[in-house]
Amino acid sequence: MTLPPNPDLSRLKDEAKQLLRAAHAGDAAALQRFAAAVPALHGRRPGAAAAEALRLHDAQSVVARERGLPSWTELKRRVEWQRADRRARQARWAGWAYDGNARDRRRALEAWRAEPALLAGDPWLACAVGDEETIAAALNRDPEWANRPGGPKAMPPLVALTHSRLIGED
Repeated sequence: MTLPPNPDLSRLKDEAKQLLRAAHAGDAAALQRFAAAVPALHGRRPGAAAAEALRLHDAQSVVARERGLPSWTELKRRVEWQRADRRARQARWAGWAYDGNARDRRRALEAWRAEPALLAGDPWLACAVGDEETIAAALNRDPEWANRPGGPKAMPPLVALTHSRLIGED
């Protein structure tokens, strides 16, 4: 199961709450979902006592893992990403590419691979990934571009190139 194109976090929260209620009521299908998705329950069928110990964060983990994400936090990030407009996604992506830790850099690379059009046509974002063709085209159109700050991080292109944490990570 994956996220729909325009996911709704409140519906996903409701799904987790319903799953938890069903598990507390002893619903076999709900308990099986927990047993399959929660590492502490792998290989075990939770009984009534175990079902009572389940909490909302466990149900949220089930909902996230059934959608191929490792945690509820990652599911929330993915929902926020998908619901954001292009400019907001570009700004967040630039933060991952320039300011982020190793996990953020992986997110930036994954987002770029999943949505190559996100960087298309933006020469400053092209600097973050070393896209020579886009950079050369920008310089051919306007040689002064090389000295002008811009893009989501308001950096001149050479600074954007040298400060990217993605070049060489691909």
